[in-house]
Amino acid sequence: EKYAALSANHYAASNMLSLVTLPNELLGRIFEFVVFGDKTLAYRWQAAIKLSHVCQFFRNATLSCPQLWSDISGNAQLASLSLSRSKNAPIDVLLNISPSYNRSDLLSKVLGHTKRWRSLTLQIEQTSLYSFRVPSTMSECTQHFNSVDAPLLESLKFSSHSRISVTEGIDAFSQWNTPALRSLNFTDYVPLSLPGLASVTSLDFALAADNNHC
Repeated sequence: EKYAALSANHYAASNMLSLVTLPNELLGRIFEFVVFGDKTLAYRWQAAIKLSHVCQFFRNATLSCPQLWSDISGNAQLASLSLSRSKNAPIDVLLNISPSYNRSDLLSKVLGHTKRWRSLTLQIEQTSLYSFRVPSTMSECTQHFNSVDAPLLESLKFSSHSRISVTEGIDAFSQWNTPALRSLNFTDYVPLSLPGLASVTSLDFALAADNNHC
């Protein structure tokens, strides 16, 4: 058993030494496959954090690769960490809209980085609180966005896990600058006021079924 353990340690050490000899650019590419390739993780930053905790060498390598930290989601603290480490790289933003949603949380941290948005997902969480009205929350959300300058934004998605239908406010997206927008994924409505709508090449539109009105 001791021999087997020593052999395993020697094998692991040999592999680590082999990685140390790799150029940072190549190691960064390997890490990209790890971070972007694991579809079992809810958030990509989970893989990036795990890699950065392996050893000091891995930590230095992951921190030198801004693209590994492009997943801006989770809570505000993790978002701040990813925003800092992603530097000037394009970012993918996920915002959860819920009864506890407020501007001082994740939204306020990503608003200062709209020029880096590559994708934006607005996700309404399912709730059993009948006093919670999604339209008012969506209105609040778009008011905070106001005029959005997102020249790199390629994908805009609105995902609803609630049976409550959503109605877009008049001109809710009229002041958005999204010249690179190519993909739209919406439930219950299409943001017709969005100036970049003409450049969209992929449209996924769904109507949520209401069992009470069948």
